[in-house]
Amino acid sequence: MRFSNPYALLWLLLIPIVILMYILKQNFERKEISSTFLWDLALKDDEVSTPWQKLKKNILMILQIIVVILITLSLANPYFYKKHETNNAQIIVIDNSASMNAKYNKNKTRLDYAKEVANKKINGLIDGTSITIITVGSEVNIDVSNAVDRDVIKKSINNIKPTYGSKKINDNMDFIYSIADSYEDYELSIVTDEIIENGNTDNYLVNSIGSNVSIDSLATFLTVNNYEILAKITNRYETPVNVHLDIFDENDSLLKGKEIQLQGNESKNILFDNVVCEGSYIYGEIKEKDLIKEDNIRFSTLKENNTKKILLVSEENIFMEKAVLASNKYELFKSKNRDVSSEKYDLYIFDSIIPNELPKDGSFIFINIPEIDGLYDTEFNDNSRMVDFVENDITKHVINEKFIVSTYNKINIKDYMQSIADAGDDSVIAMGNKNGIKFGIVSFDIHNSDLPLNVSFPILMDSLLTNILGNSIQLLDDYNANESISFEPLSTTEKALLIDPTNYKDKINVEYPITYYDNTNKLGVYQLIQENKDKEQKIDYITINYDTDSESTINSYSNEFVNSVDHKSIINNNKKTDYIFLFIILAIVVILYEWKKYIIG
Repeated sequence: MRFSNPYALLWLLLIPIVILMYILKQNFERKEISSTFLWDLALKDDEVSTPWQKLKKNILMILQIIVVILITLSLANPYFYKKHETNNAQIIVIDNSASMNAKYNKNKTRLDYAKEVANKKINGLIDGTSITIITVGSEVNIDVSNAVDRDVIKKSINNIKPTYGSKKINDNMDFIYSIADSYEDYELSIVTDEIIENGNTDNYLVNSIGSNVSIDSLATFLTVNNYEILAKITNRYETPVNVHLDIFDENDSLLKGKEIQLQGNESKNILFDNVVCEGSYIYGEIKEKDLIKEDNIRFSTLKENNTKKILLVSEENIFMEKAVLASNKYELFKSKNRDVSSEKYDLYIFDSIIPNELPKDGSFIFINIPEIDGLYDTEFNDNSRMVDFVENDITKHVINEKFIVSTYNKINIKDYMQSIADAGDDSVIAMGNKNGIKFGIVSFDIHNSDLPLNVSFPILMDSLLTNILGNSIQLLDDYNANESISFEPLSTTEKALLIDPTNYKDKINVEYPITYYDNTNKLGVYQLIQENKDKEQKIDYITINYDTDSESTINSYSNEFVNSVDHKSIINNNKKTDYIFLFIILAIVVILYEWKKYIIG
């Protein structure tokens, strides 16, 4: 036998006090006698009595002592363990992945019930047992390590938060066993909604079944005047259902809706055409409530055709062609005709061919063209020179590179221009922006230099094109919860931040060519804002959605399996047998009996 609260046994010190009170109590008893002889006998008997003799017939005192003992035992809470119970270290793994957000019953989720199971497990352990709590959801965390304080352990369990992660316990058993193997003797218990493949664990299955329909994908396609929206939905359970799928814009205005009939475990692609929509994103939502509400909604950005068109006017320049196409961001067209004023492109590159007239719209790069009236002029220099890059936003990735030119034209830098590369004091590559017309100048024939052979050439040209045309990178904008967002900052970006669906702003480090962001634990639309030194901002929208492929399926297990797991849970949670309620009931019975004896006298 053990005691949950051994200090309560100090209340047994009340027993001597009760006895002492009855010893000191003077008891006078009225007697009727028939003669003085009988009186003398009664008097003699009273004189030879001792205090201990008074206790022989005092049933009330005995009852009160019994009450003190019973109340003390109930406060001390004695208990017994079965023979097979041990004090091995206990490792309890709790699944808090996205699927544990499913309803378990009307008022609880699977995770709520899992925490109850873990607490019951702890209540059934020997006092002083070492306990470790591990959670597996968005990542694998050790919430409590080798602790014995049950209040601390239970508080940690109750504070476990739901996540939208998709890590699986089966995939992380090696790590869990590496923790367990640090103990000489241990028992491993896992509370989850999936079957654990390893048989050396106590698997507490927290499962619930019922209807669940998920939106697996939502994509938009821009047509001439409107959008086409393609959605994929799946019935994740075995019974047929009818659901309503509605499409909303970012202002929660209904765009279109359809009623869909799904057989058990069936998927369907649903097309919404001729959708007129403005804004940056849309979302789809299933009206009907089911086990997992988070997979009933899905967000998607509105896709636009942002591919920039570039016209290369040249006899032939294979180096420029490869440099433009290297990034896969632009659509390149070629021409030898100097009259292009009637054609519309985003950028015109004139290589050694002077145009008859500049187009009214668009930007320009001039290669080996001495001057363009109204934009720039140059001075010829036939000396071979070493060229260094000037430090600025465009050259920050090539600043230490050099190249040689045989002849060049010195660019006369105006106040609306900046040099990019210099041969000594002479500018040979420059950029300008005059009255909104952006242009670049390469004042030498590329074939008469070793610049195309330099590894920095495609990097330089990509930065130059990005500066003139803006960013044309198609940002990956659809992720599952807890996946890392990756993006390539613009060459002109000085600072960037991400704003999550709750409007929390997080600064992003843009020092590296590729930047990653990991805090994607909220579902919805994120804003990526990049800002240059002129405070100009570029805003991209990124959607974070529920991982339906991994977390939406409703598994239906056999009744035999579920019953065996439930039975095991009952056995494990009742290894400790205590008698607190028995002692309380006995104490009440004794008090009632004492009260009855007192009334009767």
